Amino acid sequence: MFLLFTHLCHQTYSQVLNDSLAKYSYLLFGFLNQTKQGEFIRFYPWQATGFFIKKEKRVFLVSVKHALSPCKFSNGIDYDKYPDNFFIRLSNNKEDLDLYSVETKLIRDTVKCFTYYYEDPDIFIIELIGLDSSKLNCI
Repeated sequence: MFLLFTHLCHQTYSQVLNDSLAKYSYLLFGFLNQTKQGEFIRFYPWQATGFFIKKEKRVFLVSVKHALSPCKFSNGIDYDKYPDNFFIRLSNNKEDLDLYSVETKLIRDTVKCFTYYYEDPDIFIIELIGLDSSKLNCI
């Protein structure tokens, strides 16, 4: 039983390492430090994944809207604990961390908060101006 479990875990892990779609997945992250009168109160981390679509020389980021919008989908209200910027990690090179910053104002101004997921598709696409796509894995 132990050998079977070990074999299955190894198979699953090796599939993740060799997954052909993994090279198209990019980490998106951000954070908000809540302060009051200059004193730190709480840290709000935020993360998601996304992928790039390239059409001619234009590059678009595609991700889930519930992660990229400042909405609470349970009640359709804007969420005030949302980062002002998020970053896209463009490479996995630990010595040369390549990040691209996106202002969330671009997203806040275009997203409407709905009460339920089914009222609107849970997808968000944004054009990334000035991003060099030569080193990206794009669809």
